[in-house]
Amino acid sequence: MQFKRCGLVPDRPFVNACLSAGLLFLIGCGQQGDSGTPRDTAPNANNGSVVSVPAVWSTRPLESAVEDIALAGGAASTIAVIYEDGAVQFFNLEGDRTTDMASLDAGTVAPGTYLLFGETGLTLFPGINQSGGLIAYAHSEGLPAPVELALPIETSGSVDVLCSRALGADDDGDLEIAFWGAGEDTATFGTLGSDGDMFTFQPKPGPAVPASATDCAITTDGVSFNVSGSAIGTLARQSSQHFVFLTPAGALTSAKVGEDATPLAVRDGISVKLPSPVRAMDALGQPLGGGYPGGVIVVAGETDSGHQLVFIDATNLTSVESN
Repeated sequence: MQFKRCGLVPDRPFVNACLSAGLLFLIGCGQQGDSGTPRDTAPNANNGSVVSVPAVWSTRPLESAVEDIALAGGAASTIAVIYEDGAVQFFNLEGDRTTDMASLDAGTVAPGTYLLFGETGLTLFPGINQSGGLIAYAHSEGLPAPVELALPIETSGSVDVLCSRALGADDDGDLEIAFWGAGEDTATFGTLGSDGDMFTFQPKPGPAVPASATDCAITTDGVSFNVSGSAIGTLARQSSQHFVFLTPAGALTSAKVGEDATPLAVRDGISVKLPSPVRAMDALGQPLGGGYPGGVIVVAGETDSGHQLVFIDATNLTSVESN
């Protein structure tokens, strides 16, 4: 599929005028479908050492409660924040606002990337709007706030769950994307890319979706699903891979690939406090900006200072993974 660009303008509905500690269940699926037997895993401190990581930074109080967040590394080094009222705003990994807020009726957002769209550099995050539509939230130099972009991906109905993975310079395309809606037992899966001034989408065989999957993450090994949890993030660092989970109670757990999840202990800083409960979370193993050589976990929620993003240094976690 191809999608023609008509020019970026900061307006709605689309930038492009012609685009109109609960139970955790992980299953790794390659691009050709199911690659293993489903396996239940439960957070249990007896199954492994509890890792302690420090909360090291936070944003100034935000304007309202946060509904969802997602990270983009590499040249983007950006955080997309979805507020409870559907507004979207971008931050850098130092916690500074890089855009104004935009009222876009956003629902959820997935990990993003930086890409070239024609001659325009875009920081782009795939997402789902409040009507269940598949959409992207993007920003480019010269625009004051994030804008919406339609994607050249057909959907059969409302989209409920979406995940993505930024691809490297040697890969074909910019993002891998997986999503599904209510009642669907197979995820739509494929690669989003750009060809000059067009978006392209190359579908691939999608993995089977477990009945109770609440979120997913994409790694080099395929799609992994989180069942009976709230969110899943990945810390991919060099050849290592670690999952971070947000439980329905608003706590954090973590797991190496194929192992049981264990509680993740977060140490408060002198002036940095972990939200309780955590409302949203994402993780990034190899960010280029923000000063986190061992990876970063970003969480959102309400602290004594108000609604904030809090940054957690993941070095202790990724160093355990690499041992």
